[in-house]
Amino acid sequence: MVMRWILALLVAANIGYFVYHGWFGPVDADVKPEKEPVATSGERIQLLDEAIARGNAVRATNPQPGVTEVPVRRAQLCTQIGAFQAQETAGQVQQRLMSASIGSEIKEVKVPTAPDYWVFIPPLPSRDMALRKLRSLQASKIDSFIITEGELANGISLGLFTQRAHADKLLKQRLAAGYEAELKEVERFQSEYWIEVRREDRELLSKELWEGIHSRYGFAEKVDNLCDTTVARPGEFQ
Repeated sequence: MVMRWILALLVAANIGYFVYHGWFGPVDADVKPEKEPVATSGERIQLLDEAIARGNAVRATNPQPGVTEVPVRRAQLCTQIGAFQAQETAGQVQQRLMSASIGSEIKEVKVPTAPDYWVFIPPLPSRDMALRKLRSLQASKIDSFIITEGELANGISLGLFTQRAHADKLLKQRLAAGYEAELKEVERFQSEYWIEVRREDRELLSKELWEGIHSRYGFAEKVDNLCDTTVARPGEFQ
């Protein structure tokens, strides 16, 4: 009787074993297990939004690569005193500045003035032909002389005038007499002298010193101009 119970228990145990492994068996071979996360060296990657939220992101200060900022150079001013018609007068003022330990330099400036008007006969092919034309004019008691230099060499000068009306009158007379005369406007320049104060000494030119200079040379003006440029005319920089 006992042997029967033992045999029955063994059979029941075997049946239970097969039922268990049949229902909860191993995973099929074609089902791949879920991958384990791969550990990487260093800190983990952060998204930009996450980094900004945590305050770890550094925004670019120069979004355009290759573009460099060029510092703006402030324009420097130089003080100039003038204009003097004679260099000697400018030298006197320069000496007065020097006595106040103010360095300066005298600069000559060519200033355009009213033009001249030149009545002439155009250049002739040779000097001999110009001489023959000159004798003919002088025989007719016409003031004239040969032009010896420049683009009008071998031409005949008939007159030089400061007023256009006088030049036009003579031109009409010579044309009416049969001469091939022409009129040319000639530019004229005169020299002016300006004293340029050394840039480092501008602050030494006090109001009292300038008033003393201006009381002696009332025609002179003091102007501030950009350094290393043409001397400004009075009133250009206010």
